[in-house]
Amino acid sequence: MTGQPGPGTDGTPTIGGDTFGQRLRRLRRAAGLSQVALAGEQLHPSYVSLLEADRRTPTPEAVATLASRLGVSPQELTGEVSLELEEPVVLAESSLGLGRPTEAVLLLAPHTARFTAEVCARDPLTFRAARAYATALESCGRLDEAVAVLETLHTAAHAAPARQNWLPVATALVRCYRDAGDVTRAIEVGEAAIERCRGFLSARVDGHAALVSTVAGAYAERGDLLRAQLLLDDLLDEVSATGSPDDQAFACWNAAINAVDRGRAAEGLQLAEQAAALMDTGNDMRARARLLSTRAWVHLAQSPPDAMQARELLRTALPALI
Repeated sequence: MTGQPGPGTDGTPTIGGDTFGQRLRRLRRAAGLSQVALAGEQLHPSYVSLLEADRRTPTPEAVATLASRLGVSPQELTGEVSLELEEPVVLAESSLGLGRPTEAVLLLAPHTARFTAEVCARDPLTFRAARAYATALESCGRLDEAVAVLETLHTAAHAAPARQNWLPVATALVRCYRDAGDVTRAIEVGEAAIERCRGFLSARVDGHAALVSTVAGAYAERGDLLRAQLLLDDLLDEVSATGSPDDQAFACWNAAINAVDRGRAAEGLQLAEQAAALMDTGNDMRARARLLSTRAWVHLAQSPPDAMQARELLRTALPALI
């Protein structure tokens, strides 16, 4: 079985951002197979080697055989799935950025059968699509459905930590569990993620501040204000010196909520305004709107309550929260 010269030798365009050979090698390694084991009795190991080097183009029969041995669809192996997903993912992410989560749900709903842990672990585009879908579900208030997708992504990210970004998924999962009322599970997931961050040479990994802030919010929701305060105090000390503006904003935001819960309304207002100043240049419209609603709540917690300012903040936030 010889086939035709592949893209490595004649410049044939690749599909989905990588070559057939690169996908074949990646999927084979993910399955824990050698070239000999993948070839089996129907193919020759040297043919598999030539395919991985992009020195041959596989026949449809070879694609079907290889896909079956790898436990994937022929479309995934050839990259056709990526082509099908690329446009709806980009459009869905744009819809989310414009504050239209319902549109994002409709764009990605036809592809949800792909959102399994196994596929998400090895296919970055499917992982990205599932993340966008979970974000859209959360924004629509469909928290139970969002949790189900995020749990799948959580499993996938742990299976392939070098390939998929697990920390934003863990943070979103904590937030959704908390907002759905399962605070115990939120804290369980959050503490495990914080402990995992400590396993790195430095806990200052992207998204760490958002994670700790969200976990602190879950503790506050449970009424454990002391644990929440300890987490936020440590985080504020950490990000004040080396954290990005977003990191500092998340820390101040949640510290403001905790301060008000502890009866320190004036301190909470100062922290909320500090968070707003730090987040003012960001592109996350929904996060900025949620912070506006928090600031409104803090203004109402003052003595006396500043209802007029709270109303103006809520009016500004409302379009991005619908």
